[in-house]
This record gives sequence, C-alpha cells and structure tokens, in this order.
Amino acid sequence: MPKIETLEALDAAVTGINEKQDNFSASLAALTELNTAQAAALEESKTTVLRFEDKIKTLQAVIKDVQKIESETSQEAHDYRLGKMASLLYADAAKTLGSREEAAKYMTRIGAIPTVGGTAVKDSGPIAVAEGYESRLTNAIKSYAKAAVSTDPLSSDDTDTGNFYGSYLVPVDTDANLMRIAADSSAMMGLVTSRPVRGITTYMPTTTDALAFTAVTNQETAKTEDNVTFAKTTLTVVTYALWVAITEEMDEDSLIALGALIRTMATEAWALKFDTLCLSDSTYGAMATSGINQVTMGAGDTTFGSITPTYLDNMIAALTTRAKRRGARFFMHPTVWDTVSNLKNANGDYIVRQNVADPGQPVLKGYPVVLSDGMPSTSAVSTDFVAFGNPAYIVNGTKVGFEFRIFDQTYATMQYDQFFLRARLRQAFALWAPSAWVKLTTAA
Repeated sequence: MPKIETLEALDAAVTGINEKQDNFSASLAALTELNTAQAAALEESKTTVLRFEDKIKTLQAVIKDVQKIESETSQEAHDYRLGKMASLLYADAAKTLGSREEAAKYMTRIGAIPTVGGTAVKDSGPIAVAEGYESRLTNAIKSYAKAAVSTDPLSSDDTDTGNFYGSYLVPVDTDANLMRIAADSSAMMGLVTSRPVRGITTYMPTTTDALAFTAVTNQETAKTEDNVTFAKTTLTVVTYALWVAITEEMDEDSLIALGALIRTMATEAWALKFDTLCLSDSTYGAMATSGINQVTMGAGDTTFGSITPTYLDNMIAALTTRAKRRGARFFMHPTVWDTVSNLKNANGDYIVRQNVADPGQPVLKGYPVVLSDGMPSTSAVSTDFVAFGNPAYIVNGTKVGFEFRIFDQTYATMQYDQFFLRARLRQAFALWAPSAWVKLTTAA
C-alpha cells in the first residue's frame, strides 16, 4: 500500500477501500445466492432420490408378494395359482406373456405341468409329460396305472405339435384347511373334546366319582379308604361319505371353480352332520345317550312353543352339583331360541339378558346358549328339543379327517364324460358323562 502523506491521498485510499469492500460484499452476496440455489437443488435431489427409493421399495414389495403367493402353501396361494392358470389358459398364455417360451417358464413356475407331442390335447390320447416332470405329475394328480380306457386331467388345448409351449396340465389342488371351512359353519366343532383313534372301536375309562378327604381325629386313628368306580365309554368309528357326478361339458371352463364350490358345500354339509351327531342323532347324539337326565313338560305342553321359564329352571336343577354345572351351556335350534328369547317372568319382565361382554353371545339364566341347526326344529310329542350340559363331555374320535378326492379315470368318464367328486370321513361320537347332561322333552 502506498505511503499516505496528504489528506487527498487518504481520501483516495479510503475510497479505494470502500470500492473493494462493495465488490467483496457483492461477491459474497452472489456466492450466498449460489449456495442457496445449490442447497435447494441438493434438497430437491434428495427428495427425488427418496421418492425413487420408495418406488423401488414398493416395487420390491409387489415382486416379493407375487413371488410369495406363487410359492407358499396357504389355501389362498393355491387358489391364486389355480385361478391364474385357468385365466392364462383361457386367454392364451403365449399371447398374454409375450411368447411361448415366457408362457412356459411362468406356467411351470406356478405349478402347471408341461406336456409334449400330440395335436389337440383332448384328441391326442394319453398325454406325454415333458422330461423331468414325471414325478410332479404323479404327485399332483395321484394317478394310478391307466387302463385301456383313460381320460385327461384339465389341460389347455394347444393344437401345435413338436413343443409344449402351449400345452399344460393343471395339477389337482389339495386343501389342507378343509376343516376350517366346516368349523365356520359348525356350532360344536370348537366346543367338544377331539382326539385321534387308532381302531374301529376305542374304549375310554371314565368316572363321575370324586375323591373326598376325611379328617383324622388323632394320631392313632386309621385313615379312611376312598373308592373310585370306573365306567367305560365306547367310541365306534363310522364312515360318513357322499359323492357327486359332474359332466365335463357342464362347464369346461369352470371345473376348478365348480369343484371348489362342491368341496365347500360338502364341508358345510359335514358341519351340519357333525352338530347333529353331537346333539340329536338317534344313535350317537348326547340326547340319545342312556343315563342322561330328563325334564318332561307337563300335560298338554306338546309343542316347542309351550316352553316356560319353569322348565328351564328345572333343567338347571337336574344337575345337582356345581361340578356338573361347570362349563354347561344350553343347546337349541335358532327357531326355538326365537320363542325362548321372548319369554317373560310373572312380572312381565324378559328373562333373557344381553351378554354385556359379548353382545353376540346369547345368555340364558346366566349360561351361554349355543344355537345349532343340528337340534330339532319341528314340534312333535315326546320330542327332545333342548339340552343343557358341558360340551367338553362329548368326545369326537377321528380315524380319517375330511378327505376330498376327484375320480376322473373311470368307465363313466369314457362313456359319458363324467368325473366324480367324493367327500369321506371316519369319525366316532359319544357323550361320556350323561349324568352331567339334561334334556327337555315335550309331553306325550
């Protein structure tokens, strides 16, 4: 910096410094503005990256869900895969997925079985399975050695020869959760005692005796012997079954849905049969068991509509100990409950009170009420129609659980294009403590 010797030189120096300061301030402001713009751009870039990451995560979740449903063993996944196969076969998988090669890869990935050779599958006789898929075919359709007369499982109808890119076998679906469907319709399945049985007949030791302690008056007094008498309850396995014949021409594009519908109807039918066998069946039902307590309605009360609060009180009184009443419930048909729920006492008050803890659970005299179609609904004389007791005393023995099978290798298939759906169970039912149950019977 030059030496300042005069006032004019000082003024000039100050002016120069001010100009430099102004230039510096302007540069600083420009730099700050640039930094702000860069920061905004950086923030926007971060936002874009985060959005892109979210899209990637969403895409990954979708891919994961698709891959999961294509490989997991749940009933929903089975239904999805079978529905996807049927949809692709109907819409032409090759056109939908872009090429025959892609169609083949996808169809085999979700469980279809590729075939080779022949013309239209239904015209080509026995189907040749692509190499490497023999075991899958055997496991999937559980095919036994074919006789001279045979039929084909559900398949696509590709007419090309020399490749399998358009021809597939749809494997038979086995539902591991069939009993869940039936249980949704049954009032008793979740209440009774279930146990596996090994033979046709099973004997169960039972007793209603209770041990009692006796006080010893002094050290020289002998202790009192107590005795327990055992009885024997017999579980007899019975086969229950039904079968339905369906013509392939009935609805060839909806055989999967049709089979699923009949399977669901069969499980619902078993739910009703299960309740009946537990409660009102003339051979195995609780109300038919020898030794059960009985309250008979008075003379003239020959219909279900003649039920009164007194009869219900008498049913409770028939179980003479707290142990017998523990866990007890009333059992009746929904139409009988319509009458009971409108019963009044001598003061005109309704005797039925809403269950505050569970408004959907009917309660009668402080005990839960189970409404079941397995209980009688048509009035008649000398008819048992209401029961009271602990459902855990009913034993359900299972030899064979719910078995649903498809038979499509039959003579009728060749002649009439029929295949058969069969549902079968082997079960046993017994009430082992009849003295802890009571039934209400109409007058003669």
